Amino acid sequence: MKTIFNIITLSVIVMFSLSSCSDDTDQTATKANTESKAKTSSMDAKYVEGKNWSVLKDPIKYTLTKEQDGIIWEVFSYSCSHCNAYESDVKKWRANTPESIGFEHVPVYWNSNYAIHAQAYYTAKALKIADKGHAKMFAAIHIQRAKIGSLAQYAQFYSQFGVSEEQFINTASSFVVKGMVEKARQISLKGNVEGTPSLIVNGKYLINSKSGNRNEWLDIARFLVERDAKNQ
Repeated sequence: MKTIFNIITLSVIVMFSLSSCSDDTDQTATKANTESKAKTSSMDAKYVEGKNWSVLKDPIKYTLTKEQDGIIWEVFSYSCSHCNAYESDVKKWRANTPESIGFEHVPVYWNSNYAIHAQAYYTAKALKIADKGHAKMFAAIHIQRAKIGSLAQYAQFYSQFGVSEEQFINTASSFVVKGMVEKARQISLKGNVEGTPSLIVNGKYLINSKSGNRNEWLDIARFLVERDAKNQ
């Protein structure tokens, strides 16, 4: 009888011990999961929809090269002093950003008054001299106070990069340039661009211009590109 009692007692102790180990393991796992979720939530909370960006109701089509994970459009205007100041920030950011994150300048096109500026920029783009002239154009307008508004004046400016004025003007009326200008119009209008500079990511996210400082806009844009690429 005593032996049976000892066996029962031992079984209860063993069961209790196993139960305690199991509870400790569950509690540890639960704590780890809670901490992991809290960490993830904290990371996600750094940039949030509605505060840092808005989702466009009508997404804009875009194409990527095989090396790109996503694309950021900076909608700008050469006459915009904020765009001029922002250019140095963009340059530094791009120097430290993977090439897999595409970046393109898009001249703002709110109405027909902006058509000539978009046409001139994309003419330079078609002639592969837009990048060479980008910073110098800002300097010409904001430092040298040059008056550049007509197509002839743009042609004269870009002639310093080895393109004749005649070639520039002829290219400006090409089908390719017209298509680019129309794309800029679509991006400006569908992107709900109300001011420059503005950043649009993957044709569907508009960075909130009141979200942090201008440097942070680019970090938010990169976050969205990487998030989309990860979720594909």
